Amino acid sequence: MINKKRMEKMLVAADKALQSTGILKKNNEGVWLVDKPEYEAYLAGFGAIVINLGLKSAIIYYHNSRKIILTAIGEVLSEFPERNLGKNAEELKEMVVREDLRLNDHIQWIVDASVALKMMIRTYGIKKDK
Repeated sequence: MINKKRMEKMLVAADKALQSTGILKKNNEGVWLVDKPEYEAYLAGFGAIVINLGLKSAIIYYHNSRKIILTAIGEVLSEFPERNLGKNAEELKEMVVREDLRLNDHIQWIVDASVALKMMIRTYGIKKDK
């Protein structure tokens, strides 16, 4: 179950992470938009991949093909230094590989961060290519 206070903090961090990673970009009018439509799908699919394949497999898959999403998750998690889950894609991947025996302690936090990102990205329009 999602902790409401933690999710509120994660939503603020998710908004910042979407901007700082380049998932969102400003258009000519200065409006933040999702840079590539597939980013929304990548975020939507992360939780399902964790459930079906496990956290380690999901992290490795995203690290190889969708690193920007892991970077955003890491940036959200960096707002919770007491969890020490890393602050970018590399650190998150290393933590998951290294902490094999303690993954169950981290799964909910990582999935919650992806949910916060998924919720925030849906508040933005998608950039249209000309």
